[in-house]
Amino acid sequence: MESFFNSVSAVVVVLLMMAVGYLMGRMGWMKPEHKGVLTKLMINVAVPCMCIYSMLSNVSRDFILQSGVYLAIPFCSAGAVLLLAVLLARLLKLPRRRMGPFIVMCLCSNVIFAGYPMSMELFGEVSIPYIMYQFVVTTIMFQSVGIGVLAYSGREDGKGFFSMEGLKMILKNPPFVALFVAIALVLLEVKLPSPIMNFCKYMNGIVSPVGLIYAGFVIYEIGFKDIRLERGLPTVMLVRFVVAPGLCILFSRLFGVTGLGLEVFAVLVAMPVMIQTIIMSAALGADEHYCAKGTLLTTLASFVVIPVLMALI
Repeated sequence: MESFFNSVSAVVVVLLMMAVGYLMGRMGWMKPEHKGVLTKLMINVAVPCMCIYSMLSNVSRDFILQSGVYLAIPFCSAGAVLLLAVLLARLLKLPRRRMGPFIVMCLCSNVIFAGYPMSMELFGEVSIPYIMYQFVVTTIMFQSVGIGVLAYSGREDGKGFFSMEGLKMILKNPPFVALFVAIALVLLEVKLPSPIMNFCKYMNGIVSPVGLIYAGFVIYEIGFKDIRLERGLPTVMLVRFVVAPGLCILFSRLFGVTGLGLEVFAVLVAMPVMIQTIIMSAALGADEHYCAKGTLLTTLASFVVIPVLMALI
């Protein structure tokens, strides 16, 4: 019963943050022209700082070199989900602007804002190493494959995913560059000066709140009357809450991981849609409204899913 209330509490926090953005739009404090400023702030400053601060603060060289099986589990499950999501997107015959968001919503869960507090509430600080394994894998997948398919969805030149323009866009993406700079710094055991780390810490702190407020404003723009199970969204919820944790549990058992590790991984992959999906969709020309609907629906559904998942595992 305690786990049930802790999981519900963590989801309520997410909804309250989104409600702030919704009310700001309703009261006229935030307008459509403000979204561009928030997008540039998040993509060019806040998210790269989050990558650097999170990696350098929570990941060590030994952690990366000795992680082995604990990185293999989320990589294998993410790879399986990716292949399934691409196949489903084609079977559903989604429009180009929605294909990328659909794939990313199936692939990437909200590990940091929803997953971290949820895991801390349910398992305590002993879950932090497993959270960081999942964070590393999810971030790599999102900043490479995720950015690539979103850019593909947002382009109007008719070119495929594996184009030179798409590759350049991924390689020049600030969060992608920041992540691999952070990994290099960790492997080389380089410590950044405290003023820079403190700056990254403060910018890291705004990523989830601003992202959720942004999502809430996008939902205000759409209107609740238009929040419905459009084509693909029920499938996203099925993959997010059933297929992804099922695959994660399967690969955990195949690699001989049980107990706490299995439970934390299963909860993390069953989180709502990653908030950055909305922001990057807007920045790259994909369908941000489709992402906002998926974010809201998966967040609401997690009220039921996470307590049930905890009871099952």
